[in-house]
Amino acid sequence: MSDTADEDVPKAGPPERPAPKEGAEPRNSPPGPKDPHDAKDAKDAKGSSDSKDSNSKDSKDDGADPEERERERQERERSENRFRAVRSDPREEGEEDAADAAAAAQAHRSAKATFDIRRDQHNFHRPEFHAAHFGDVNLRLDALRATAVFSGRVPEEELERLRQVYREPTGFGDLEQALRTRRLLVLGAAPGSGRTCTALVLLDRITAHEAGTASRVSRLDPRTVVSELTADTLKEQGTGHGFVLEIPEGHDAAALPAEVHLDALAAALRTRESYAVVIVASGTATATLLSGRYGMLCPAAPTEELLASRLEAHLGQQEGDVLRQASELARDPEVEAAVGLEELRPAEAETLADLLAGHALGRLTRAELLAGCGELAARQAYDWFAGLDRETGGDSSPAALSAAAVMYPAAFRIALSVFNGSTHSIVAETAQSLAWEMAVTREPERSPARALFCDDEPVALGLSRATLTEGRVLVADVPVPVLGVRFRGGALPAAVLEEVWLRHHAARSPFVRWLRSLADDPRPQVRIRAAVAAGELCVHDFEYGYEQLVRPMATASGARRRMFAATVLDQAARHDSHRAGVRALVRAWARSDSSPLRWTAAVALGYGHCTATVGSALDMLARIATRDDGEHLSVVSHSVVLLAAGSDDMDVLRRIAQWVRGVRRDRKDQDLGLLSVARLAATKVGDIWDDDAAPDLAEYQKWPLALALTAAREGRLVPVADLLWHTLRVLRSRDAVSVSMETWIRRAAETEKADDAAMSAALAELLPLLVDDDEDRDQLRWLINRMVEDEDDPLPTEQARRIWRTVEQAAKGERV
Repeated sequence: MSDTADEDVPKAGPPERPAPKEGAEPRNSPPGPKDPHDAKDAKDAKGSSDSKDSNSKDSKDDGADPEERERERQERERSENRFRAVRSDPREEGEEDAADAAAAAQAHRSAKATFDIRRDQHNFHRPEFHAAHFGDVNLRLDALRATAVFSGRVPEEELERLRQVYREPTGFGDLEQALRTRRLLVLGAAPGSGRTCTALVLLDRITAHEAGTASRVSRLDPRTVVSELTADTLKEQGTGHGFVLEIPEGHDAAALPAEVHLDALAAALRTRESYAVVIVASGTATATLLSGRYGMLCPAAPTEELLASRLEAHLGQQEGDVLRQASELARDPEVEAAVGLEELRPAEAETLADLLAGHALGRLTRAELLAGCGELAARQAYDWFAGLDRETGGDSSPAALSAAAVMYPAAFRIALSVFNGSTHSIVAETAQSLAWEMAVTREPERSPARALFCDDEPVALGLSRATLTEGRVLVADVPVPVLGVRFRGGALPAAVLEEVWLRHHAARSPFVRWLRSLADDPRPQVRIRAAVAAGELCVHDFEYGYEQLVRPMATASGARRRMFAATVLDQAARHDSHRAGVRALVRAWARSDSSPLRWTAAVALGYGHCTATVGSALDMLARIATRDDGEHLSVVSHSVVLLAAGSDDMDVLRRIAQWVRGVRRDRKDQDLGLLSVARLAATKVGDIWDDDAAPDLAEYQKWPLALALTAAREGRLVPVADLLWHTLRVLRSRDAVSVSMETWIRRAAETEKADDAAMSAALAELLPLLVDDDEDRDQLRWLINRMVEDEDDPLPTEQARRIWRTVEQAAKGERV
């Protein structure tokens, strides 16, 4: 495009790259420590390395050793390949994974948020807080344990307690009227929603009797077949009796009563002047029952009213504002975080009220209150897994549930703990594979069967206190909508993993095999989340986790498995209790003769938690990078960039400056510095952003890290510009940085969006600092002319003129 050669953009003839000038004078104040030899080192670094790169063949003696020439040629090729690959993640396998960097960073942030390390400050690791007695408050957390239900009359004291604490939900009157009219009610709701209490209260009120007589409400054995309930089988209880039958979840669909059986039971009840409530889980399998003549959904229990009434019962007679303070304490953020459940169930609301009352009366300290609150999620996890696989009972009949079917509820909860908030398809898919591993472990002589069309999603979600959500995942940096799933409570993921890992040791083996298989998954949101969860498990039993998950993965040949091990160690190092041990382990690996262990250590050091200071991490990274002909230079430079995105970025920039100037006169040191600068220029913030380490970069996720640092943090403009200037003066790194600068300029040309306009302003601040003499000016002019004359994607002429005017004004001293 010849029309660009005007007074605004002086054209340097055809786009031909100017050769670097050897021995150029360095900046007046390069970043790094002040030293009288700095100028000479920088001059030697630029001059000698450029001449070596550009004139290596000419400078060699014709009689040089052929082996030496071959080694130099191979080193030159390795160096060129490293700089060509600065836009990809060296921790991944294959170039096809480069587009997944942002998705991997997003998955890592989400997984860390699932396991809130800040909870460690409470020191509630496996609290043993089961019972307490203070004043007129008797607190029994053991009451939340799952208990077997036997057929027989409901004790009068249980009914009396329900009469005192039960609060009618909206729609209770409709349920009572339907039961009085039809004698039979099929009540559908999720377990723990208060459905059993509602059924007992209904029957107690309808079969009201004089005080002092025996209760007229009985529970029927869950194995009872509805079709066998006749007037004769019911006459033993007499007339005017109430029966409640709870059909267990996961029961064979063939055992559910048909409408004709319900009609027969209603007639038998009318003969005996009795009533019955059949409780089922609401879902696809029971949809026909609940939409029939006798079916009704049980309304949710008003847990807030229950909590208030329970508090009033305990504290209503107290003087002053004790009741009000206890009610406000229930909404305290720390208490809510300790509870970790979004919607309390009736028994949980009662327990929380007892805890709040105990604290208000001065009988429980705040630490004991929070410990008791944390026990609620732990009790839910206990109930979910206690004796789960006893349901088959060794039954080999055709109607018996397969081991895989029995294991699926547990597998779903474990998978949801690992992938909480992720896409529903990932949770369901990985849960199926975990159920298969569990089934093989439980019945190794049988091949596990997997039913294809029997999923009952509403029941599965209800049983696991989960809910579907609308989420988004990144596909090539573009967010797309997905159907997600999460627990209705932030404390449940950690509680489930801890329950399975510490109480059910036999389940560890299939659990570990499953996690290892997830480490090979090509989707970053799968393998990264699995690694973070594995790190949490190692905190509960590091010796076992190290032998089964960390060491085998760290020594594996595949990069994904080694990165899995590094992520596990980083997650464990976030806990105060394990930080010192993990740091010692990583320090030993960094010095190891094993190349895979050094690679894994380099990745772990990049996260920033495996050393006490960033300087220590940089020391170890430099040692790893300079060993074995720079075998791990690429992955080390990536970790350096990760550290540069943290809060100690100035320390990192100073160290990179030392490497770039070759203070130690070591080419590998200089290559590490040049590679790090090239990655600073090529890496987008969103590909590596850690919300804990760099919250101030949240608004710059589409920016290159080097440019984002100059805009987001004061005092970074000159150090970053000096690093780029030095790197552009070295032939082997110049192309990589020039390509990144071309990307910056094209992005900044799109000034329609506010973010692009801000990037354009930041670029206008940076570019003049990259022009120090005529050589720099010719280099920038060449780059702009090449972009303007690009046939496929030409740079707009006005943008080129604006850039050049900015540079020229700075050269004339017009820039403030």
